[in-house]
Amino acid sequence: MQGEIDIELERIRTQAETLQTFFEWEAKVEIAEIEAQVEELRIGAELVATAWQSTGDVISAALGALDADLS
Repeated sequence: MQGEIDIELERIRTQAETLQTFFEWEAKVEIAEIEAQVEELRIGAELVATAWQSTGDVISAALGALDADLS
């Protein structure tokens, strides 16, 4: 009887370890996916900022040229 209990306990321990490993890897994968999405958002934000800066530069140059023409 004790032998059967020991075998069953070992089976449960093994399953618990397998589940723990699975959940750890699942969490690592999810973290990596989130980090990749954050990086994509960061790059997108940089592109938008660059576009706005370029637009501002063009408008400033155009107004500067207009001001020179009016002077």
